[in-house]
Amino acid sequence: MQNTRIVGFMALDKKQNWLRQLFVDPSCQRAGIGRRLLDDAKQEMPQGFWLRTTANNLNARQFYEKAGLRFDGLSLYERYQREIAIFRWP
Repeated sequence: MQNTRIVGFMALDKKQNWLRQLFVDPSCQRAGIGRRLLDDAKQEMPQGFWLRTTANNLNARQFYEKAGLRFDGLSLYERYQREIAIFRWP
């Protein structure tokens, strides 16, 4: 292939039911890529999963809520001493 680049990816932990990472290149956001990745995660883990994002990442939080994930609360991520927002699906 020529002129191709990765514009998004996700990392799943199926054993522990976590969507560990979901990333879309900022220049490609709002094009449906994140939604497709999230839909793939739902198919790969139909029993449900958890994910977390920094509490101050309002764009990500709104995206997850709009995509049908439920906000489960705030917690301190001790490793980085940051407040995180936890979401779950379904």
